Amino acid sequence: MSIEEIRRHKADVLLECQEAEDRATNLYKQLRHLSGTLDHLARLLSLGEDALPSRALNPNELQDETFKVALNYDTTVRLASDLFDAMKALHQAQAKKKELGLR
Repeated sequence: MSIEEIRRHKADVLLECQEAEDRATNLYKQLRHLSGTLDHLARLLSLGEDALPSRALNPNELQDETFKVALNYDTTVRLASDLFDAMKALHQAQAKKKELGLR
């Protein structure tokens, strides 16, 4: 391999690593947002342990579109699967980077 080819290969590996990291970070943020939305919904639905709730549940609060999206099981599983694949790709890219002695 020529010097230019080696440099190009190293640049490709660095770019691959950066893109994999960006994808994993983006998916992680999406899942954290989804988790926060589900947590908020759970708090709205939690009326306490008293025989009679201390506050009335407002059904209008449950109509938020973000709750509908967050409750889509297929979307959640797809995001989790995508994050798993992204983390796998990131680890592979980092291994390539390490093999080349790159930081």
